[in-house]
Amino acid sequence: MRARWNPRTILCHALLNILLFGALVLLYAINEYDNVTLDEIIYHAKHPIAGIEFGIIAAFVCYTLVPVFIFNIIYIFITKNKKILLSFVTIIAIAAIYLYSAVRFDIISYNKYSNFIESNYVNPGNVLINFREKKNLVYIYLESMETSFADKKNGGIFEENLIPNLTRLAHDHINFSGNTGKLNGAYSLPGTTWTMGAVFALNTGLPLKIAVDANDMESQDAFFPGIVSLGDILRENGYVQEVLLGSKSTFAGQKMFFQQHGGFKVLDYDSMTEEKIIPEDYKVFWGVEDHKLIEIAKSELEKLSKTGKPFHFSMFTMDTHAPNGYLGDTCENRFADMQYKNVIYCSDNQITHFINWIQQQEFYKNTVIVLAGDHPTMKKYFIETGKKYTRKNYTVYINVQEHADPFRAYSSFDQFPTVLSAIGADIPGERLGLGVNLFSKERTLVERYGYDALAQELKKRSKFMEGTIAFPFSKISTNRQLHGSAISFSKAGNDNIDLSVDLSDFQWGKTFNEMMTISKPDDIIGIYADFYTDDDLYKKRRMQLTRHGDHLFSGKLKSLKSTSLYHIKIYIQGPDYRGNPYSWITGEIVGNPRLYAAECHDYLKMLGKKQYAIFISAKNDAENAIPDSIIKSLQELGLHADRENKCSYCAVLEGGNIHEEASEQALETNASLSGNPDVHYSIKSAGSGSESLSSIRINGREYSKNLPGLNIVVYDNQLKQVIDSSCFDIGSGKMIR
Repeated sequence: MRARWNPRTILCHALLNILLFGALVLLYAINEYDNVTLDEIIYHAKHPIAGIEFGIIAAFVCYTLVPVFIFNIIYIFITKNKKILLSFVTIIAIAAIYLYSAVRFDIISYNKYSNFIESNYVNPGNVLINFREKKNLVYIYLESMETSFADKKNGGIFEENLIPNLTRLAHDHINFSGNTGKLNGAYSLPGTTWTMGAVFALNTGLPLKIAVDANDMESQDAFFPGIVSLGDILRENGYVQEVLLGSKSTFAGQKMFFQQHGGFKVLDYDSMTEEKIIPEDYKVFWGVEDHKLIEIAKSELEKLSKTGKPFHFSMFTMDTHAPNGYLGDTCENRFADMQYKNVIYCSDNQITHFINWIQQQEFYKNTVIVLAGDHPTMKKYFIETGKKYTRKNYTVYINVQEHADPFRAYSSFDQFPTVLSAIGADIPGERLGLGVNLFSKERTLVERYGYDALAQELKKRSKFMEGTIAFPFSKISTNRQLHGSAISFSKAGNDNIDLSVDLSDFQWGKTFNEMMTISKPDDIIGIYADFYTDDDLYKKRRMQLTRHGDHLFSGKLKSLKSTSLYHIKIYIQGPDYRGNPYSWITGEIVGNPRLYAAECHDYLKMLGKKQYAIFISAKNDAENAIPDSIIKSLQELGLHADRENKCSYCAVLEGGNIHEEASEQALETNASLSGNPDVHYSIKSAGSGSESLSSIRINGREYSKNLPGLNIVVYDNQLKQVIDSSCFDIGSGKMIR
């Protein structure tokens, strides 16, 4: 027995099992689901799948684990020679499956890198989006709903229309079909062909592509934090947002996406159970079937309509999920040959009844409804089409005032700016993400490159997308084209602050994503500033700055709250490639302008809030030269701040906790905040008697100005970010930023 099962044999047999399991997983995906992609397999392999429907789990187990178990049982009870033969045959079969999968998933293209996404991407965070009005948005993601389900007369493939009501809705409203008389929908491109990929594309204008070696979502604390989504934009403009799902929202990272990109209230199977909206032991299909979910949606919409603010309500249907869907008791058994047809027909009825209900409500007159199939159905062999027929996601815009006369060839990416336009947003350049506002005359990527060429490019890997996971854009003084000192503040009254923007160091000739080039000061049409608080988003204010010569612009921020944190975004406006005005963000600061404008003693008084952690490090004998008025202000914060001929000084104040040191020698301290152990800091202070240095590092990043004087960094425990870095210059007696 020892000879038969030595460590080498066990290792080889274990490896064979792993390879066999992997091959069966690929075979399961290819045989059970239509048009499955490698991006989808990689994504679901790395993200939570808790809450998946039991039937899918059972099918997966039968297709993969059961054959592996049978293989091992046979292997144990056969003779040595037959073991060798079985292993050899299995290895040949595994190799054949992997080779077939490599061809099927076009591994050669996938392993190539392309800069196509980065070259065509318009960052929404850099675009001066203006809302001429703020209509409510009801966004319904229809599981696996595609235009192919219609009859041939209406552009589908079936003899009898499986979606007659949705077909009528599309004809009565907008689906960008021009005068063709047939349904038109969105192309589903690589990176968008499964639910989370589709949701990501519809909300960000980007395909969902991650690196093969990326960390699992379960170990990440952010979902593409550098990407600006529909939810981010609407939240910034005062919308109340909620998403309703009948399944567990932890599945595939949905909850993380919606909470981090827009602060949505997420109402899913788990939270509906907790809030006793459904019984604790209730579970149908993935959780809550669509018929019951729609009744819950009605209740939620009634609540949202009474908030007095514009709202964005999203919901997901699920009954039509492959492979067979869910046929409820209220559904008609119209088609004898296949349950899935009945499921689609029933969903068509349920959704249109829901739309009819919305249209009868008072809030409808100021509400846009968007129905979007997330991706073509994955049910194998259900859709049989010729080479000239391309399947598209069902799409319709209801209660929109915009005109949509011509036929448009578009994809899921284009829905992002189009939805914003439909609810009242003006988008300079008409482009966001990889998408184009379909109500404009701009050509979409599909119209520019063709579907096949575009799909081939998007199959390739993208360093831009893979890097966006690991390296999010900073929210603190990003100043992508302006240096930090280019934006300054000065006091102009109790609640008013003068804002100045100095373009002396501006990068003239900079091209903004092929949209705008500023080659000289005369090219600048104007500079704008948006400022708003997190707790008062609906009252975002915008002002145009006044020009003073070639480089200096200024304006007044009025009626600022004394303790609120403001988002201040600076936009520069110049001509686009057609000569029309185009705006691009050139700087962003999060903080309180009154804090920035204050003299040192006033500044220190404003730092007494418990939510702040304050880090101080002295350089160049600053401690010996601090004026008495500043010493008093420091002592009022709780510090000793006694000079005693000490040249090095550092301090940390966090609520009632104080750490303070002064010495003739260089000082260094390393610790974590007691109230927030995830925030690690390292502080160094050295006067002229040693190396003359100031360093304040928070979670590895340097924030100290390292200037002669008291270098001060402020961390906000509520925002969980640094909100200010400054220095009190002992020579001039001024605060320097």
